[in-house]
Amino acid sequence: MNNQKMMKALKYRFRSVFIDFPDSNKELFHNLKHCIFLFDPEWVQNLKPSSEKNIQKLEQMVEQDFGKKLPPCYKLYLQEMGANDGELLLQHITNLDYYLWDYDIEEFLRHFDKGDMAESPQKCMTKLRNKDFVDKRMLSFLWYLFPEELSVSIGFAFTLNEKNFDEIVMSSESRVICYDTFPKQLAYCQYLKAIHWMENHSEKMKHKKWNSFVSSTSDSIFSARFRAYCPTEWTGEDGQTNYTLYVTFLEKLETRFYLEEAWFSRQKVFPENEISCSDDDYTFFSRYIAFSSMSDLTLFIELHPNPFICKPFIQVHLLGKDVAEMNEIMYAILEHTTLLEAEKDESRLFAKMELE
Repeated sequence: MNNQKMMKALKYRFRSVFIDFPDSNKELFHNLKHCIFLFDPEWVQNLKPSSEKNIQKLEQMVEQDFGKKLPPCYKLYLQEMGANDGELLLQHITNLDYYLWDYDIEEFLRHFDKGDMAESPQKCMTKLRNKDFVDKRMLSFLWYLFPEELSVSIGFAFTLNEKNFDEIVMSSESRVICYDTFPKQLAYCQYLKAIHWMENHSEKMKHKKWNSFVSSTSDSIFSARFRAYCPTEWTGEDGQTNYTLYVTFLEKLETRFYLEEAWFSRQKVFPENEISCSDDDYTFFSRYIAFSSMSDLTLFIELHPNPFICKPFIQVHLLGKDVAEMNEIMYAILEHTTLLEAEKDESRLFAKMELE
């Protein structure tokens, strides 16, 4: 599909899929497959559902061990793509972990079982029960994605909260640190897959050429990716990020550039301590995803506020067709932040960002 056809398709479907909350789980999966089909039809064709026998065994396990029903969105996920989801959920994990000092991405992914996801929860629970030291709270959750080696600790579980059947938590180093919902996780994975594909097929706007960048064709897609240090005032004396100032920063961008936040974005709400087994060192689920109501532009910002690893920073992905609009947004962001230069970026993943 050429750029002109793709942008026409995205204009009428891409934005609405991410802005409008789906009326049902069936609509969620329909939108997910339809959106990805626009640029990766082979992915949709290769999806494979879990066997009905495995789904029934899982339902019996959840009923027996927890006295609860299988979360409805997860059940539909199993029926749609449980035996092969094209590594959609694993893409979410690799996007989260920016501090892989001992593993590259391919090595990291080898620690996860890629079999039938209807069998995964039982395997995860067995691994946890056989571990020497496990927080009792972790055993009260239904883990559906957990690494083969327990030393690689990032995993996801359903809380089985009757007020929100699709609520999930994430573990890090045997601690539960934040929460989300399974539909939002799937939509986020879908968005990541879409924008990463568009970034790979776009014209790159690198920092030194922002002012002089000229479009090669009228149908071009442009992308800009960079990291920037947060202002010092965003971090309090206790080393914790002042989320109120960060939210104010986002709201100013929304007002100035007519941005609408996606339904699976964090909605400027950050994890609270009541579900955390320990202090929240840094927020994995800090994503802010928005679309311009005036153009085809999409903005994706992640906040990484852990002061124990490095200075708090934001990671920015910007996609659109209007170079002038993108330039204006980038400089509006840098009015409050400081660009992280490539030569000062020590991690392998950070070095992939287009800063120069």
